[in-house]
Amino acid sequence: MATAADQAYLVDAVSSLCGVLHEGIEVAREIAEGHFGDYEMTDPEYGAGTTHLTRFHARRVLKTLDLGEWEIAKPRPNGQVLLRNELLLLRILHEWPENSVPPPGHNTARIDFYRNPDLGLHGVKASKLIAVWRRAPEGEVSIRIIRPIGKWKLGKVAKFDISFPLHRSGLSDLEFVPDDSGMNVLLPFEAEEEGEKGNEQPLGG
Repeated sequence: MATAADQAYLVDAVSSLCGVLHEGIEVAREIAEGHFGDYEMTDPEYGAGTTHLTRFHARRVLKTLDLGEWEIAKPRPNGQVLLRNELLLLRILHEWPENSVPPPGHNTARIDFYRNPDLGLHGVKASKLIAVWRRAPEGEVSIRIIRPIGKWKLGKVAKFDISFPLHRSGLSDLEFVPDDSGMNVLLPFEAEEEGEKGNEQPLGG
């Protein structure tokens, strides 16, 4: 079961990405949308293409920003954006389906990434995290940090033991609130206002 110390370690580790990760993705998304708009490719069928192009530009833009203790890992297939901080890895993914954590699918490398070590004295320090981002209609990006602990199928409940929003302004107001299953880390007001339980919460916040 995740502890307050596990949460605190990861919150501190990603705190330097507050704001900068949002900026990088927003700039990249604007460029990608501009490209498809220039060619009048605005129908829903081009949504996946916009997301793919956003990923490639995000990698380029983030190289120009101060990521604190994090660095961009070597180029990965399909434009994957992977950040590294000592033993920690953080993969940036767009939400899919809407308001959901993308499942690992059938790719063995991604399945392995989603399979984290047991939490304990050293487990949390070698976590493989995903930063799941979504874009609001007005253009602002929100991001949630997830520590997955296995695989799940499309449409099923995501499996994770730690989850918290990466606020643009900082993480000083985060509080660890475990439930009986040990599968929930969220802000108290999210549970009260949105009626969310366990690890079925949407990604906004």
